[in-house]
Amino acid sequence: MADARRKRKVTVKDVEKAIKIRAKYRSALEKDAFDQVPGEAYAVGFLRTYAEWLELDAGMLIERYRHEVAASPKSADGLGEFDYAEDRGSDGHRGLGTVILAVLAPLLAVWIIMMIWPALNSGH
Repeated sequence: MADARRKRKVTVKDVEKAIKIRAKYRSALEKDAFDQVPGEAYAVGFLRTYAEWLELDAGMLIERYRHEVAASPKSADGLGEFDYAEDRGSDGHRGLGTVILAVLAPLLAVWIIMMIWPALNSGH
């Protein structure tokens, strides 16, 4: 895939912008480093998108991927691994978005209950 990208004379930034696949996953696809992609569904989707954008035979590349994964001793269960540490900052703590969600979700639930509780108790 890297050769096809170079033949089209496009940069990795051009690819990332055009097909919205993060650079680390695009790089993993080009190196056949499928263990660096979160799982089979992502790998197949990324392969299809990238191959079609490069005007390559997506079906053939997906078939090759499945053959390589099936032959890999790491993927005996057929499931890809997701790096949950990726959602953490460099200090190992959860990101700000996770903290905000953890605080706002219960507050939203309480607010909804307070809004519908009077209607439920009015007997109408």
